[in-house]
Amino acid sequence: MPHPPRRLLAFILLVATSAPLLPAQTDLPAVAAHHLADDERVAGAMFAESGGDVEKLLGLVKARADLKPNVRYIADALVIARRLHRLGQEHARPELSAAAADLADLAVRTYQNPDGTFNEYDRCTWLKPDQLSRTIPWGTAFHGQAMLRTLRDLGPALGDTRRADWRARLRLTGAWIDGNKVLDTVVFNAAIDLCGLLWKIGDELGDPTLQKSALASAHRLLDRHLDVAQGWIRGENSGVSGFYQQVGMEFIGDFARASGDVRLRAALLRFMDTAGIFATTTWQFPGNFGTRTPSLGPALGDTRRA
Repeated sequence: MPHPPRRLLAFILLVATSAPLLPAQTDLPAVAAHHLADDERVAGAMFAESGGDVEKLLGLVKARADLKPNVRYIADALVIARRLHRLGQEHARPELSAAAADLADLAVRTYQNPDGTFNEYDRCTWLKPDQLSRTIPWGTAFHGQAMLRTLRDLGPALGDTRRADWRARLRLTGAWIDGNKVLDTVVFNAAIDLCGLLWKIGDELGDPTLQKSALASAHRLLDRHLDVAQGWIRGENSGVSGFYQQVGMEFIGDFARASGDVRLRAALLRFMDTAGIFATTTWQFPGNFGTRTPSLGPALGDTRRA
């Protein structure tokens, strides 16, 4: 008989992105509210300093990102845009929502590649310019998800013309993912996140063909990477780590919640068996390895089917 806590924890992962967090010994809603308020404070201050000039606003986002160990221009810009829009709605200040739309659109037009992909700026600080294509699979997954979320959060604030342009851009992203051999080359977490993004793009565009392809690729990845005997998500060279397992379960849970796919849910429960055995009492895992693919070369960033 399945162990009840394992199913409970899997359920929490499945609904975490759509359901409020439950109070516990650590007041998680209060922590989330603190981070949200901090983001909104920063967004409001940036808007005031920029005077509503979107180019200056993006420059402030970049300057703030440069203070961090990792540089995430596109990710930070989209977060600030969503927070500005929230402030505009809460305080009936349409100029904030307008600035949010301008910032988000400028960031996407600046950092999205012509083929619909994104570089991952978290991982580029140690790479030379001609090596940035190595970051494309992760960047497309992370920033494609953020772009789709921003499109849905800002809604009409983007305007009909921009919304149509963003949807066309997302179609390019979906076309790059669909059937791309990179899904069979990068580590599981990057590939399954790309599949989840493809499914969501299909949902946004009303294209069931993309959703069917996303699930077929995901099922193939589960067959390849699910260690039935041990219940581990494998990384590079079949290596494993607790943190990598945790992140993989988060990606699978998000994909399973969105799609309702039975196989994804079953995989999450199987991974939870092992995670529950090896996790610490705080559900934190020491170490992080197996998350990069050294064999990833420039060709894999722009080469389609073999």
